[in-house]
Amino acid sequence: MEFFRIVKRSITEEQLKEKLVLESLEDFSNHMFPIGELINGKLEIGGLWGEFTLCRNEK
Repeated sequence: MEFFRIVKRSITEEQLKEKLVLESLEDFSNHMFPIGELINGKLEIGGLWGEFTLCRNEK
């Protein structure tokens, strides 16, 4: 499952990487919330559709 939002702003990739982190999930969506702790880049979340694991992979 993927989520996206179109933002009409000029922003760099580095700025996005700084702001869009799993720790700040609640700042970007009121439909998803952390259930547990962030461990090794993985976060258990809850939401309207159930419980999921989010992972962030840096390339």
